Amino acid sequence: MPALRELQQAYLQYCESGNLPEELSSSIDPSGISQQVRIDIYQHTTFVTLKNVLENAYPKTAALLGEELFQNCAGAFINSNIPQVSLLDNWGDSFPEFIGDIGQSHAIPYLQDVAQLEWLLHIAYLAPDYKPLDGAELAQYSPEQLVEQTFTLCPAIQLFQSDYDVKSIIADEEPTVRKAYAVITRVLAPELHWVKADEHKALEMLNSGSSLAKIPQQLPNLDIQNFLIFLLKNGALKSNMAEKS
Repeated sequence: MPALRELQQAYLQYCESGNLPEELSSSIDPSGISQQVRIDIYQHTTFVTLKNVLENAYPKTAALLGEELFQNCAGAFINSNIPQVSLLDNWGDSFPEFIGDIGQSHAIPYLQDVAQLEWLLHIAYLAPDYKPLDGAELAQYSPEQLVEQTFTLCPAIQLFQSDYDVKSIIADEEPTVRKAYAVITRVLAPELHWVKADEHKALEMLNSGSSLAKIPQQLPNLDIQNFLIFLLKNGALKSNMAEKS
């Protein structure tokens, strides 16, 4: 009898190729129902479980595709992306890219962007806990220190942008030609905030290590005070420095 690990690898090989390896077939009780029926039960359970994982992570994408097309897309994705680990939290990250061409061919050009937004919400939920920068800590900096200080975004914070009006699409409204910019924050649960283009750019600058002083220089129309209030209120920032400089 092969070891459990060998049986698991043989089963994965069967799911990927459709060919029943000898070490797996020799371990299946030949009495009663056939070996093929027995292994098909496991395979069906595997595929149903993985389809449910995708549907839970991409509910709006599934709705845009419709049940039949989504099930076909999910099945094709699973066939070429059998997970190699038991923890499925991070499985399915390449699904948006996988369905990109399908969206174009079915007159849903924004499908990949919608799916990418849903994945960002998913990973924001899974991000490790953290202690965000708060007003009391911020008040410890002098004005001179504050403008030169660099801050980065907390682990759960995700940035999103699209050439399509994903905001209206998500809300089941008629889309316009405007682009979409968003930031996902998480205090207790992930929260989606639609932001302006300059606010999104400021977040990118912070995340790449720019100081607060550089943001108004590149984005003179940004209300930096309200921008900071928004970040503090939503627990978006942490200091890159262990102590004040």
